[in-house]
Parts: sequence; C-alpha cells; structure tokens
Amino acid sequence: MPLCNLLVSYWNEPGRNRIFLVPGNHDVDQSKARAVKTHGVLNEVITFLDPTPAGLIERSPLFPRFENFMSEDQSCISGEKHWLSLKEGVFTKIINMKDWNIGILCINTAWLSCEKNDRHNLSPGKSMLDSGLLKIGDADMRIVVGHHPVDWFIDSEVPSIRALFAKNQVIYLHGHLHKPAGYQEPGAGETFLAFQSGAAFQTRESDIWINRYLCVT
Repeated sequence: MPLCNLLVSYWNEPGRNRIFLVPGNHDVDQSKARAVKTHGVLNEVITFLDPTPAGLIERSPLFPRFENFMSEDQSCISGEKHWLSLKEGVFTKIINMKDWNIGILCINTAWLSCEKNDRHNLSPGKSMLDSGLLKIGDADMRIVVGHHPVDWFIDSEVPSIRALFAKNQVIYLHGHLHKPAGYQEPGAGETFLAFQSGAAFQTRESDIWINRYLCVT
C-alpha cells in the first residue's frame, strides 16, 4: 500500500482523536509577518495572548507564520478552523480511558518565538492556560502539552505558571531540548510532573542529536 494511502487509512481510524500536535519553534515561518516584533510585545499589548475576541484580533498578524503547521495538522477536522486561529488559542479535550477521564490541554509556547534569543522571551499566554485548565478541571488527570520547558517563558510569568500547573496537578509534556527527562517542578509550595521528550531527525545520528522517543505507561 502506498505511504499516502496508509496515512489516510491511519488517520481515519478511531484512534485519530488521541493524537495531539503542538507547534514548536521550527514550525514558525520567520519569513512571514516580518514586521511583527514579538519579543517584548506583552509589555506593549497586554491583551495579545488573551483568550478573547480582542486578543484574537491583536495576534492575528502572526497566523501566517503558523499557516504550514495548521494546514498539515491532520488531527484537525477538515472544514473546521484550527485551534491556533480561535480566540481560545488552546485545544482542550477530555477522553475516557479505562474509566478514567483524561483532560488534554494543548498550548502554543511558540507564539512569540523568533530566530534566536527565545529563552526568557516566550509565553503560552497565562490567561489561555487559566481558561483551558478550567475546561478540563473535572478530569481525573490533566495533561498539558507544549513545546518549550517552563523556564523558557518570560521570567515574570514562570512562578505563576508553575503555581497554576501545581495547583491543578498537571503532567506537563514538552520537548525542545532534544533529550528525554522526567522531573518534578515546584509551584507555590506544591509540585507537578514534567516529562521532556527527545528529538527525531531524518538525518545522521550523533552523540548530541541521537534520535529518541519517550514512552510512558
């Protein structure tokens, strides 16, 4: 069976709605919307990453940068707007597995990503996190999926986001650093679990960028 047909068949399986994709820095097309300077934008436009109609209008100039990601995300139902382009700015879903309700919150940590110096200049939007976690608040387990580690976010937001994750006892799944790891993060006197995945490249393996994956059962 040709690969394209195999992929189509695979995505038509019922398990399709259990594969969740989030954008990272390499999904940002830096050749688009070059006039938009994202680092420091929250100091000037505080509503930029709000899950509101006003926030949507403010960040809409960034959408061309994520056009390729949105168009290739086959987990998005055909004909529906991608969650990146909605006012909520996050994806939420509650799935049932073995009598457990598992809440999934997908976030975009690359909204403010530039070609360099991203660390301490990124944000998934704290208000987006707040509203997203409220939507999955009744789940037995809450999993947040993003690309960057929390300590890559804007310094002033890191403590409050850690506290938010700890309060909701989330499991945070992220990548970016190309090595698998699992650790506890502190937050307002409590902790939450974070799991960091490795990287997969269609290129020569090396001691630095060896292909990896993370499987948690």
